[in-house]
Amino acid sequence: MAINPEGKHNKEYFWYYPASLNMTNCTNFQNFTNMTGCLVPAPPPSQWNFTDIFWLFIGIFLASLGYRFYKPSLFLGGFTLGSVFTCVLCGDFTGVLRYLIGTMVGLVVGGIALYLYPFGIFVLGFNWGVCLAFLLNGLFIAAVFGAHSNTALWVLITLLGGGLACLVLLVHRHKESASPWSAPKFLIISKTSWVGAYLIMRAIGRFMGDYPYELHITHMLEVPDSYLIYAGLTILLALIGTFVQMTFTHWDHCGCPDRRNADKEPQTAYQPAYQPSETQPLMGKPENHA
Repeated sequence: MAINPEGKHNKEYFWYYPASLNMTNCTNFQNFTNMTGCLVPAPPPSQWNFTDIFWLFIGIFLASLGYRFYKPSLFLGGFTLGSVFTCVLCGDFTGVLRYLIGTMVGLVVGGIALYLYPFGIFVLGFNWGVCLAFLLNGLFIAAVFGAHSNTALWVLITLLGGGLACLVLLVHRHKESASPWSAPKFLIISKTSWVGAYLIMRAIGRFMGDYPYELHITHMLEVPDSYLIYAGLTILLALIGTFVQMTFTHWDHCGCPDRRNADKEPQTAYQPAYQPSETQPLMGKPENHA
């Protein structure tokens, strides 16, 4: 294992392959698995702030009530996608400005997801794929295979995000009385439970101060043991959220507008209780009933 300039193991040091060397911040060159790389100090741990409280409550809502209150979940899914990706793209901006722009974009995307029902379904599925990609990246790509690039992560996000988004969009129509094990209900419950669980554990990890930034995990000398614990708890919490929704909170329609009355008996043509006759004309002025 490579060591830091003081000669001690330090998991908070990044390891960069030659293609991504940052020469201005380089503190020490080492030879690691026959590759010369540069160790640079990691940024300080994430600090708890009000945004983490916000994401914590969103995670609890999605994990436990994502199906029952599906329309709000559509908005929250769009808000999450728009705000998070905007903050990533605006990484060079100051914190307040980045959060402000991210919030504005998130509100717009959330509104579109709420107004355009198929788009909202697609977004929730894409968010599910992104969370799974982050977990696979930390647990296997970085921890097991020792990859030191985010290329595989972006490929995973594209494949899992796009694939699950198309899947949940194609398999969505269902009846309110359908079993929670039916494919449409199971997918809706799963995509909200997994995203909610991920947001919950990420907020808790930031509160503890040792949750690594997802895009930095593959550049770390070693994946911290704390992250492996958080990832395991995320999977456990997602399964618990799925169980809670399938057992207790799925007994209502998720909000699909053209399926809301699918379970009801077909209605016969409307017949007024009072049928006027020639000898008993309608009350009032006849021209008002035309």
